[in-house]
Amino acid sequence: YQRRVRGDDIIHELEKSIHQDVGNRGLEPIWRTCEDNNLLPAVISLFSSRRVLIVTGFCIPNCQRPETDGPPGALAIARALLSLGKSVTIATDESLSVFMRGVIEVDPAHKQIAFLTIPDDLSSAGPKIKLILEEFDHLVSIERLGRAKDNRYYTMRAIDNSKLTSPLDQLFIDSYNNLNLGVKTIGVGDGGNEIGMGNIIEAVEKYIPNGKIIASVVKCNYLITAGVSNWGGYAIALGLTLMASQFLQKSFPPPISVKQEEEILETMLEHGAVDGVTSERLKKIDGITFDEHINLINKLLN
Repeated sequence: YQRRVRGDDIIHELEKSIHQDVGNRGLEPIWRTCEDNNLLPAVISLFSSRRVLIVTGFCIPNCQRPETDGPPGALAIARALLSLGKSVTIATDESLSVFMRGVIEVDPAHKQIAFLTIPDDLSSAGPKIKLILEEFDHLVSIERLGRAKDNRYYTMRAIDNSKLTSPLDQLFIDSYNNLNLGVKTIGVGDGGNEIGMGNIIEAVEKYIPNGKIIASVVKCNYLITAGVSNWGGYAIALGLTLMASQFLQKSFPPPISVKQEEEILETMLEHGAVDGVTSERLKKIDGITFDEHINLINKLLN
């Protein structure tokens, strides 16, 4: 019992650690809305999963290139799940398939990660979405746009990004609205326009610039907010590893390291990714230098 309490406390501390507004986006009111109580139930739910689909990928409209936030966090979650014997699939847009495959292949566990894409239009994606929902018991979204009230997809600057966004959020809408499917959903985001932010749409509309336009209406069972979405992915991965060590009473290697995250970032840049704030091929994530990310990674590991 004491071991379980200690583990819960650490997971709560992990969640507090990712609530750092390094990019000065004014996210503190969002975190006050969410409170520090979502990571633990999300980790507990994933710990009991068998087949998990992780969706990620965000294409920057002005240069039509993928951004550096999202895939690293997705891979961290995948690594942790695979170490527990779970089945893991990563999904993205058809237009990002070559990029995402290249990023996945740099991961040591890439041969164990399945991969799929969704067509860009809902009419074509519909049949595939129905089949997908029959295959998985958990869906995880990280840095993935969710539709707004007008059914369009927007960037933080309120630019319509619908043409570059496949309707992967339909998976989450169908799962959340149909309890009979038995599929649990987890959303990870940092801006208010991502899948899962429908849980706190009033706060997004009130506190986030352009919130009334960009706020996602897509809800999820467990919403993880962070200063950078990758950090939310790291926290989930570390929480899973911690829980596994406690309940299975065996040691598991950390699912993230500074060296590995730097290699993934460099691979993304080689495959054409850009920083989501500057739209430039810089060693940054959401406008934040990798050195700053190193500080956060080390804090989480400690």
